Amino acid sequence: MTKQKPTRSGQTIVIVAIVAIVAIVLCVLLSRTMLQLNQTGSELTAMTADRDSTARELSTAQSLLAETEASLTEAKTKLAETEGKLADTEAKLTETEGKLTEAEGKLAETEAKLTETETALATATAAQETAAAALVQSEAQLSECQTALTDTEAKLVETEGKLSETEAKLTDSETKLSDAETKLSETEDALTGSRNALSETQAILAAMTAEKEAATTALSDRETALSDTQAALAAMTAEKEAAAAALTDAEAKLAEVQTALSDAEAEINRLKVAPATSAGVGVPGEMNPGDIALAGSDSAEYVVVKEVEWQQYGSHRLALIVKNTSGESKHISAQVLFYNEAGGVVGVSKPEQYVCANGEEVFLSCDCDSAYASYEYSLELSSALGTSHHQEIEITATVNPNNVILMAKNNGSKTPDHIEYNCLFFDANGEVVDTDWGFLDAPAPGKTTLEEISTHKTFDRVEVYYSAYSF
Repeated sequence: MTKQKPTRSGQTIVIVAIVAIVAIVLCVLLSRTMLQLNQTGSELTAMTADRDSTARELSTAQSLLAETEASLTEAKTKLAETEGKLADTEAKLTETEGKLTEAEGKLAETEAKLTETETALATATAAQETAAAALVQSEAQLSECQTALTDTEAKLVETEGKLSETEAKLTDSETKLSDAETKLSETEDALTGSRNALSETQAILAAMTAEKEAATTALSDRETALSDTQAALAAMTAEKEAAAAALTDAEAKLAEVQTALSDAEAEINRLKVAPATSAGVGVPGEMNPGDIALAGSDSAEYVVVKEVEWQQYGSHRLALIVKNTSGESKHISAQVLFYNEAGGVVGVSKPEQYVCANGEEVFLSCDCDSAYASYEYSLELSSALGTSHHQEIEITATVNPNNVILMAKNNGSKTPDHIEYNCLFFDANGEVVDTDWGFLDAPAPGKTTLEEISTHKTFDRVEVYYSAYSF
């Protein structure tokens, strides 16, 4: 049996153990590095939009790789120190030869442990080679990660471009939303106008209903009159037979009448060709009685206070300011005929006011689409179609440079259905420069409402007419 130096074998076991530990540490570090690299790769694939997080994880992986390399360097340094100590141990080997006899009993045990150590060394060597191969693979994976990071940065730049386009589209959408809000505001204004028109239509419908009832009554009266006329016609037939006898005597007189009629027609034609006196071209507010063949003169039931003429929006307009002097509330209607210079009718207007209290002045508005030289009108008063609140409603006007503020106060005990107003703006020469018409919000008893009437015209004074009534 060959004897070996026990001290050298002990040192060898220590070295092998250190190498095994170093190999295990390397395996752990390499396994950790692989785990971090795999985690980094998974997060990079799942979170392409999070570039900063991926960069930090890559930095962590590189730090771990650097730590692994430092640990390997440290292990090599310790191996070198171990080799130095091995040289010192060999120097001491001579001194321990005397103790060889004592160590022979333990030699067999040491040889067995040596065999195990050699096996462990072989295993550690194989593990070191595996770790080296894994390190090469990790470097390849690191290169792939860097390539993927570059691709991610390119996609991030592309995403930023798309984000800019999205922001531009958002700005465009906000602009369209602003336009839609403007159109919505215009639609609401139009709806308000439609509601006002509906209120006016309802008032007109009530008036038409009353007129229908009046027309039904008139029709019944006409049927009665027709019966009377038929009876009168029978009587006239008898008279005709009697008149036939007198026809011979009347023929001579008829010739005289025809001669007089021819003379009258000639005079009428002469008067039609002659220049007409015209209220339509005269001073606004003045009344020319010669132009009012239908009206005659003021009656005991009414007084025509004023006539005002002007042009607006391509239409020729006339306003009749009529005062009710009948002693009770009335429905006032007018029929106005407009003539050209040749005496032909170029327009007809039939204004009316459903309710006019005694002493109230109403505004009857007449329109003619064509220019006219003169006009004439007739007025008719009938039973009121509702109840007047003119005495209970007090309206005051505050005149400003560009508008008029109307304040309506209800001094009565009921709220009227409608408060209708007409406003005329005059210049310093007394000419109408602008008008406005509409309905005020009816105030409850004891309450007050306000309305602003604006104009872009320059004016000197304002006249306001109003009528408050209920059906």
